[in-house]
Amino acid sequence: MGAISLLAGVAGFIPVLAPIAPPDAEVVTLDAGYSYLFGRFPVNVMHDGVHIAVGVFALLASARFTWARSAMRLLFWGFLLLALLGAIPITDTLFGIMPLYGYDVPLHLGLALIAGFAGYARPSRASAPPEAPAKLPPPAAAGTPPA
Repeated sequence: MGAISLLAGVAGFIPVLAPIAPPDAEVVTLDAGYSYLFGRFPVNVMHDGVHIAVGVFALLASARFTWARSAMRLLFWGFLLLALLGAIPITDTLFGIMPLYGYDVPLHLGLALIAGFAGYARPSRASAPPEAPAKLPPPAAAGTPPA
């Protein structure tokens, strides 16, 4: 998830991949770099910066399993919040700071589901720590009946 977010953030700064937003697009106060990534996803400088920060954060967190799981749990809630904000008309541009509407809503919802699975799913038995062997009671002495 980290590499994809990092690449998406960088791609937002490449004019060929992110053509300028049409005149009838929603109004965004912070319109620096306001464009549509791949002609579908509304982005601006703030949105691209957040994608780059999320990508770097996720890549750094991937160094350890516990860090990665915690990062995915945090990203689950973050992406879910972004999807919900994008679905509400008054907050779909995050009050003019960052566009979250259109195809960003199902994208952020899908990313939330992936991050939620990665963060909250039960680890497989192969990656779970081994359990301690059960202790057996001491053997009974010869000639005494078992308890």
